[in-house]
Amino acid sequence: MEALGDLVEKGKSALNFSMVEDSAEFCFTFGKDTNMKIGKIQNTFDTPRQNKSVFIPAKEVLSLFNIILKSRDQDSLFGFDDTYLDLVKALQIAPQRGRNFDAFADGRKKLEQVIKGKIEYDDQKNEWYYKRGNARFTIGMTSEGVKKNCYFQSIAL
Repeated sequence: MEALGDLVEKGKSALNFSMVEDSAEFCFTFGKDTNMKIGKIQNTFDTPRQNKSVFIPAKEVLSLFNIILKSRDQDSLFGFDDTYLDLVKALQIAPQRGRNFDAFADGRKKLEQVIKGKIEYDDQKNEWYYKRGNARFTIGMTSEGVKKNCYFQSIAL
């Protein structure tokens, strides 16, 4: 993609986006000739949300964690999107015991309930793991298991 306008569906003149929460609205529009800047933006959200969203990355981001850091920070290569670099840098920040914001602690507890375990980073092995009880699985193995489980559940339907 070289320009924003490349995102406009073929045969359409513009891309329209709208998000409504309660009575607030955020929307924008841009045409197929738009290069870098969106001209029409409407935002009636008065205050930022207190709770932030968390992006759960694909296993490839976790698997390539060190490669993304090295290629961007040390080698100054641009093979990975900035969102991957931002995510990897955020993942480097270890949780602080006793000094967390309540929203982060609550969010982490809810996420652990949803995935029925937790994700941990092993500094010595430079790998991410999914931990459930006393069992520990690599992210790759966990991802494949989830995919197969979803596949077999869809076949059973």
